[in-house]
Amino acid sequence: PRGAWRVSVHMHLPWSLARDAGNDGGEMIRFALFMTIAASTWAADPIFFNGKDLSGWHAPRGPSYWSVEDGAIVGRSGIKVPKNQFIWSRVPVADFYLSVDVKITPDRRNAGIQFRSLPRKNGEANGYQADVGTGKWGRLFHEGGRGKLDWRARGEAAAKPKGWNRYEILAVGDRVWLAVNGKLGASIRDPKGERTGFIRFQFHAGLA
Repeated sequence: PRGAWRVSVHMHLPWSLARDAGNDGGEMIRFALFMTIAASTWAADPIFFNGKDLSGWHAPRGPSYWSVEDGAIVGRSGIKVPKNQFIWSRVPVADFYLSVDVKITPDRRNAGIQFRSLPRKNGEANGYQADVGTGKWGRLFHEGGRGKLDWRARGEAAAKPKGWNRYEILAVGDRVWLAVNGKLGASIRDPKGERTGFIRFQFHAGLA
């Protein structure tokens, strides 16, 4: 798989999530990233990703899988990957908005954008995951125990299997929203969920 992230700043609540904020409930992966830290102030953290190198990021399980190409973080392997691979941001988040342009090739592969994640000793993590890939777009999963949180297919129809997809994540208190290309995918109130943690990008074990 391959993943890519480019960072800029939005100083306003994205329309696609603001519209729904009152509602409840070889291969390549690319992510182009726009992030705002702290929903109360919409103040951006300039060290989240500098677009040049992996300063501020770490991949303790497999650093050789990750690099920066053309201003984007890239995760790639040319052989079968024995374990899920992750790269962590060192910037802690609580309430935040994240906009990510995603392209995964082939789309049948599986990846994820994990947030409010907290590391475990075995290299895994507890926290939320916005799923990426055919049959997964716009779905919300909890990594580390609780599994599927909002597995409705609302965002799937908006995904472009061979193109770029705008993935939006808004987390405020116990509320989480996901949108794919402006289409609401997940919307939940989750009092049991993590309130703080880190963002990390993931690609799954298996054929690359």
